[in-house]
Amino acid sequence: MCKGFNLDEQQKATLKACIVESQTPGRSMIARLRTSLTMIVIGMYSASSRVPMTYDKNNKLF
Repeated sequence: MCKGFNLDEQQKATLKACIVESQTPGRSMIARLRTSLTMIVIGMYSASSRVPMTYDKNNKLF
């Protein structure tokens, strides 16, 4: 049903930076928490921003 999220270029760059930063050994708990929260917020924002605001009776999921 869900094939993925449509991210803009700034979100893609931020996620790539988070992935690179997450692979750095010896990071503090605060740095890991900041990186994971950044990734979660970008995912939630991109998922919620693509939801239609009006109901279309001709475009049903099932």
